[in-house]
Amino acid sequence: MPDVFISDYSFSLEAHVVFSQSEATRRLMGEFDLWIHKRIAKAGISIESSHTVTELIDKNMDVQLPDKNKWREQMRRNSWKEFLDSLRESGKGVWEIRDYNMRIFLKLTKSYGSTGASFVPKVSERVLDNPLYKALRRKSKQIRKWEGRVRATPVVLVVGAFEDGAEFDNGSFGGRGIRDQVVWSSLVDPSDIDPLQAYNIMGADLRISDEGLEPSGRSYRVPGSDNISAVVFVQFRTTLDRYRYNKEADARIYVNPRALNPLNDEQIWALQSMDFSIIEYGPGWESWEGGARSSMRERNLKRGGGWQFQSLEGGGFTLEIPAISLTQVLSGLKSSEQVLGGKSDNPNPQDFLVRALEENCELLAVQIVEPESQREERLVKLEFGPPAQAMISRAKEK
Repeated sequence: MPDVFISDYSFSLEAHVVFSQSEATRRLMGEFDLWIHKRIAKAGISIESSHTVTELIDKNMDVQLPDKNKWREQMRRNSWKEFLDSLRESGKGVWEIRDYNMRIFLKLTKSYGSTGASFVPKVSERVLDNPLYKALRRKSKQIRKWEGRVRATPVVLVVGAFEDGAEFDNGSFGGRGIRDQVVWSSLVDPSDIDPLQAYNIMGADLRISDEGLEPSGRSYRVPGSDNISAVVFVQFRTTLDRYRYNKEADARIYVNPRALNPLNDEQIWALQSMDFSIIEYGPGWESWEGGARSSMRERNLKRGGGWQFQSLEGGGFTLEIPAISLTQVLSGLKSSEQVLGGKSDNPNPQDFLVRALEENCELLAVQIVEPESQREERLVKLEFGPPAQAMISRAKEK
């Protein structure tokens, strides 16, 4: 089932989020560089002023950087010890990490501050490798399994990207935008449209035949894409408003000319009029995967938020917890330890609730606290009274 049905205009929205592998690699590289600097400083080498250059050992391969919990394994290698010895002796060193396909040049400098240069993560030029294309293929397969009555009305696929990844760049790439090329290639067969149009929007190769120009090469049209009436690609950009960072949505609409249920002019107008910036997007629990009841349950089980404790005059206290947390616990699908407990030694909501029982603090009031924005969770405010003397009743003497 779709995520949203626009009843006034009789079409539905199915949403999905894609992530940029190149942007994720770039960020992980930055964290790895910071991690190395901390390890060098921990080894007793002053690294406040340095210049670092990172390059690929094999230029034909991308970096193979693993999860953070495996980085420490490289410090057991002789190459790490030799790298530190070289820095101590000459103020410069080279560390080759063949497992990661990385070579790091580091030189200690006299000028204050650290500088560095790194490679740009590789981005495959193949349409089939693009995460946007993979998302369109996955969602087309899912939509094909919907009931016929649902697919009888136009379905619009809304694809959002949280990072400014090179895979979604619509600038120059072989004379075309990557995003345009990927979306049009997934929706349209080059032989079904004008050859010059196929070349301009899809990057299709052309050849001269007896009938004139015609596309050559393979088609990347996704099976079942005719069930998608349009694709809306939403790019989330970070904006600063009154010292607060927000996510602003920039939408680009692709109307499928080969859709089984094409959008009419009124529906296209309604789609173009939608403001995708109304929601305050964030990197939280939104997975935007499907709309069936089971997937909605999984989505809501991932929800959560912060909590707040406040002492009151007289010994009482208030505790604010996300309303969805109570639903998760009362449903039995999550334990109170999972939702309200904590893995560290710091206090957590469960500790204060246990304290209320141990000190005989009565629950005096329950209040719903509405969020300041649509991105935040609704809270339940629990007010407990001060510790009270326990009333012990004794059996009457005969």
